[in-house]
Amino acid sequence: MIVVYPLFIQPLFNKLSPLPEGTLRTRIEALAQRLNFPLNHLYVIDGSKRSSHSNAYFYGLPWVSDEMNLIPYLRILK
Repeated sequence: MIVVYPLFIQPLFNKLSPLPEGTLRTRIEALAQRLNFPLNHLYVIDGSKRSSHSNAYFYGLPWVSDEMNLIPYLRILK
């Protein structure tokens, strides 16, 4: 389920957009690099349709593919 949900189920309900260039993206990438965290993609999701709280999540299996993805909800960025 850890692989199936973010790739197949979640896109049916929400649209993922790349996190735009800017200070936040730069700081997140710098933190990931400093921690040797294999962060490859940063996406934003508009989860405010179903929730009024802020949230974010990671998905990926770093021990399998060395790829992790961070998805903060749009509400965090406002």
